[in-house]
Amino acid sequence: MCKRLIVILMFFCAFAFALELEEKVKICGVCGNVVRVTAVVSVNTFGSMDLDLRPAPERRDTLKYQIELCRNCGYCWPDIGKERKRESIAQVLNASLKFDDLAALFARAAEIEIATNQGASFASFMLYMKAAWAEDDADNDDEAKKYRRQAVEQMTKYMEADQIARLTPDNYLIQIDAARRCGDFELAEKLLKTATPMANAGLLRKILVFQKRLVERKDIGRYTVADADN
Repeated sequence: MCKRLIVILMFFCAFAFALELEEKVKICGVCGNVVRVTAVVSVNTFGSMDLDLRPAPERRDTLKYQIELCRNCGYCWPDIGKERKRESIAQVLNASLKFDDLAALFARAAEIEIATNQGASFASFMLYMKAAWAEDDADNDDEAKKYRRQAVEQMTKYMEADQIARLTPDNYLIQIDAARRCGDFELAEKLLKTATPMANAGLLRKILVFQKRLVERKDIGRYTVADADN
């Protein structure tokens, strides 16, 4: 009985203290302004991640802490201290920005990544995906679809330019889900045909089969890895 009580107490304590935040002071990597940010020190995750890699709660609920903003110059990045040359991203910084629009912050970070990298990358794809997740949380379906389309475009360009990326099945899995979620079933089906020979067995194969069923019935809903694994 004592052991069982200890387990129960540990279970509830895990939920009570799962998310730990810390206030930090950083220096903007573009203008040198002092920026106060809130960082996640530790967080637990319970459950299965989405098919587009969005983690389960409680990590799922830390999205707003995954982007940092300098209100002085408009620089946005997961770590505001990362140094950038202002001239290389000046066009992005000069565009208007709503500081309280979480999705827009991630989208600006994606634009900064594209400008700095002079092209698409996995990072720009994921930043647009996080913009879509923010719109999901705000129940802005049209905006979420818009950012998913931009994410798909980035991943397509990235994979076209990188041979290793084209040979990585995981890249197809998340791109398929992003394409399906924004209603681009034609692209999702095309990607399925390319990816299926790369995954002959195991969880990857199950996810592809599951995605094929979703695409066939034109389902744009959110599903988890556990849904595909059942």
